[in-house]
Amino acid sequence: MINNNKAKEVKDLESLAGNIRTLMWNYSMTQSDLARTVGVPQPTINRVILCRSMPKVSTIKNIADFYSVSLDSMLERNGVDLDPTIRNSKLMSRLKSELDMVSKPDAIPLYRKFYNMFRAGRADNANS
Repeated sequence: MINNNKAKEVKDLESLAGNIRTLMWNYSMTQSDLARTVGVPQPTINRVILCRSMPKVSTIKNIADFYSVSLDSMLERNGVDLDPTIRNSKLMSRLKSELDMVSKPDAIPLYRKFYNMFRAGRADNANS
């Protein structure tokens, strides 16, 4: 019985780690960003992502609430999906806020460069 519980705990931790990585990718967040948002130290997030320790249930709930997903989906294998639409909208918002601080003549080449990178990324995603 102990071995079965340990195996389930390891499976849950692996699923949780994968789902957190996916959500962080979707929202272009770092471990530090997520840690600040849910109110835990960054090493806590790091240990979870590396499957070294299971966080408190309250931490998992805070992460699920922040990303608007269910607690159950956080512990299911592939419980959350990669969503490039979310990631791209977050990246565009970040780019716009950063380029608002740059003079217009300087911003135009940056917009062009980013647009070309974005198009190349979409082409890569379409081919995979």
